[in-house]
Amino acid sequence: MTYSYTQISQYLTCPRRYRHRYLKGWKEKDTRAVMLFGRAFERANSALFRCEDRGAVLFTEWSACQS
Repeated sequence: MTYSYTQISQYLTCPRRYRHRYLKGWKEKDTRAVMLFGRAFERANSALFRCEDRGAVLFTEWSACQS
């Protein structure tokens, strides 16, 4: 098994956080506006390839993130 620098750093910083993230597979919720908007934008771009209205998808996704 190979370990990345990030995994080793996480373990040295907080072994419990390492266990939850890498061994149990838990993921943190990201509530930063930049990340939420980025996800909404990615979904809107993928709507382009599904021949859907990108503007409507972006508005719907971003509205859901704001609440």
